[in-house]
Amino acid sequence: MPTYSKIIIAIIIAAVGLYVANSIFFGLDSTEYDFRNAKWGMSPEEVKASENPELESGLGGKFLFYADTLAGYDMLISYMFAGQITTENTSLILIAGNCNVLIDDGFQRLDIDDANKIYELLTNEYGKPRNELEVEVDNGTLNTITWETKSTEIVLSLRDIRGSGSYSIDIAYLSKKYRSQLESTLDY
Repeated sequence: MPTYSKIIIAIIIAAVGLYVANSIFFGLDSTEYDFRNAKWGMSPEEVKASENPELESGLGGKFLFYADTLAGYDMLISYMFAGQITTENTSLILIAGNCNVLIDDGFQRLDIDDANKIYELLTNEYGKPRNELEVEVDNGTLNTITWETKSTEIVLSLRDIRGSGSYSIDIAYLSKKYRSQLESTLDY
């Protein structure tokens, strides 16, 4: 076999090895999305193009909102952007996403089975959580469970409202690359 063919085979083997190592050690490869069908750093226009065009959307300041149904739950989906908003130019980039499970006028209550179902969905998608924390807050508890991918920190928040066994459920997707922008945006 000529030397040229051996070099090509070696490059292919090395590329496959890198791809497999990346998938094993970091979970997501570079073609995966960070939040829904979007990647961190996208503009609001790129995010809108990545979303289902049949969904109603709204833009408020540095947020883009959608209502959708996921895993049988009505959700408010929000995309958070950082950057400058001016009359001439908008240079916003996607830094975080969020899914809030909606409850109907306070009558539909999410219970421990709903919380466990969403926990299992996330565990099936991202593997074993990195950590779990329970804190007492306002006559109830707040559980936060965290998963990680190469580019994203996923935080499931389960708040037991006044210790009643009725939960509010929120899933935050936070960019690791734009962590400083996220922190400064939340500090305003």
